Amino acid sequence: MKKIIAYFIVLLFSINTVYSEESKIENSDLYNQILFLIDCSNSMNYHDENKLVGEIFKMFVDASFSTKTDIGFVTYNDRMLKSYSLTSMNDKTNRENIKKEISEIKRYGNTDIGMALDYGTSLFEGRVKDNNRPVIVLFSDGETDLNNSVTGRTMADSLADENRAYEKLKKINCPVYTVGISKNGGLNTEYLQKIADNTNGKKYEIQNSDELLNVFNNLFTDVTGTKVITKNPIISTGEPQQINIKIPGNYAEETNIILQHKSELQNISIENASGEIYKSKNYSGIKLINPDATEIKINLTAQKGDEIKANITNYINIYPKIEEIENLSAREITINAKLHKASGEELKENYQNLNAELLITDISTGEIEILPMETSKEYLSAVYKNDYPKSTKLEVKLKDEDYSVSSKPFEATFLNNSPTQIKTIDKILFKKNHEKEYDLDRYFKDSDGDSLEYKLSSQKSEISEASIVENKLILKTLKEGNDEIFINVIDDRGGTLVGKFSFDALPFWIYYKNIYIGIGCIFITLLTLYILLKLKTDKSEIVPAILPAIGIKFSGARFEGYFLNTLSGNEVPVLNWNASYIENKHSISLGELFAMMDVFEKLPEAHKIHLKAGNNSTVLFHHDTDCIVSLGDRNIPSGKKEVLNYDDRLYIVFEDHVTEMELRYKRVRKMSA
Repeated sequence: MKKIIAYFIVLLFSINTVYSEESKIENSDLYNQILFLIDCSNSMNYHDENKLVGEIFKMFVDASFSTKTDIGFVTYNDRMLKSYSLTSMNDKTNRENIKKEISEIKRYGNTDIGMALDYGTSLFEGRVKDNNRPVIVLFSDGETDLNNSVTGRTMADSLADENRAYEKLKKINCPVYTVGISKNGGLNTEYLQKIADNTNGKKYEIQNSDELLNVFNNLFTDVTGTKVITKNPIISTGEPQQINIKIPGNYAEETNIILQHKSELQNISIENASGEIYKSKNYSGIKLINPDATEIKINLTAQKGDEIKANITNYINIYPKIEEIENLSAREITINAKLHKASGEELKENYQNLNAELLITDISTGEIEILPMETSKEYLSAVYKNDYPKSTKLEVKLKDEDYSVSSKPFEATFLNNSPTQIKTIDKILFKKNHEKEYDLDRYFKDSDGDSLEYKLSSQKSEISEASIVENKLILKTLKEGNDEIFINVIDDRGGTLVGKFSFDALPFWIYYKNIYIGIGCIFITLLTLYILLKLKTDKSEIVPAILPAIGIKFSGARFEGYFLNTLSGNEVPVLNWNASYIENKHSISLGELFAMMDVFEKLPEAHKIHLKAGNNSTVLFHHDTDCIVSLGDRNIPSGKKEVLNYDDRLYIVFEDHVTEMELRYKRVRKMSA
């Protein structure tokens, strides 16, 4: 009755501490730190008369990955009895010593679990680092019982220690796995379950040796994150027998084999490998360091009829590593992984016998997509269809009958490049009451190859009407004025761009004013020629009068051309054109000059770059190209005329964006006598 009252006091004052979820990582690179809290109160002499707690503890020592495991223990009743600090299992002497210590424990007194939790947690202080995985395994046959305790402690004292331990455990993310020991099933499991729940742990129960291996397998997997492989049991004939066990010797850094039996094994030995053999009451252990065999033969003799169960833990010294991913915005993204040894060295072997899968976790939703990975001689590979760009966590998992190992998480954000505008939409002149059609695919593109959809943005205008049919913009002007059309460009993965058409709708006479002006100029020119012909009757006098009207010739000047870079890689010598010797021309294109000087670079746009003789020894320059042309610190746009004076320098980047040249306009220096 007192125990029941005490239990309800604990429940009344308990604090529910919430822990973050911790994923199980098989054969991870984390360093396990396992502390056992072992109830050594008097009642354990009854509930654990076969000392199964000690057997489970020793099995942990023998089956754990020795190079990445620290193990320690605390024995308690209503006071602290013995403490064995966390010690590396990489040394055989350490393993033997800690198993010897656990075999010598005595059981007496009452039970104070809160005190044990608080004290055990303190042993982790200053020891937990980023790559450590601290875990507590608590054994007990009940709950805190301080009746008749000579320590003077109360249930409230124990509860305060327990809650203080929860806060410490939360900070280091240390779960507590509780194991209830009961001979008759009368265990108070709710209290042990509460401790497990408050620390993101788990509860186990065991009543007899028949459950030993099953409880160990599940507990060991949860605590260490390592897969335990159970082979079909064999029945002893009483005569020498042999058990054959396959192991991944090519990849294992360590393999541990636990043989459970009821009677002591005789004459146990191993073939094909060298290793350490351990014996205990309920099991025998074999530890193989860096095995190079793929099959181990175990010779043994057991009592006739004894059932022998074999458990294997393989610690793999290879892991997949995801390579850097190219082009995260592509529609189909190839993800490759290579195998590396624990030392970091890349494994140069045939991958074709491996089974692997790629886990793609959507970080925002937690949804997981699994893709099988193809294998080749050099890598593992999977193709991800990037239909829905998102931030992900990638993991490669190798799966085999005897082991499972995962890569470190690799975060990758799959992207989608939005559509871009490839052609400038300049100001358009429209005639009133006129309709034009534009192919929008000439104005926009998607660098990822996504298909584009065009939608007209909402527009209410008295100036124009617009509509889109598939990829065609149909634009009709209604009246004079300025207007803008906005177009939403959407690719099939959600990328968007807003394009704009600007235009002026003009009256008929303004729209055609350039034609009228041209006709007028022609008329005036013809009239001038007619008058001159009338005034001059001598042909020899007429010709000189006409020439000024035709154009002024180049005189007293030269051009120098310096190619700074060419697409072909050819080096073009410095070019000199004496303008005075360009006969019968008052204008010339740069392409014609190239032909005169035997310049054979493929620059068709050079024929659209013009030089014309001007007044007062000047040169008029203009071009109708997409070249980048600058004079001093300003650019000369296409169609604009510019006056060049002596010593002016033009810098031209041709349409291939590689070929560059500098063109200088120079005065011809007269040679001194």
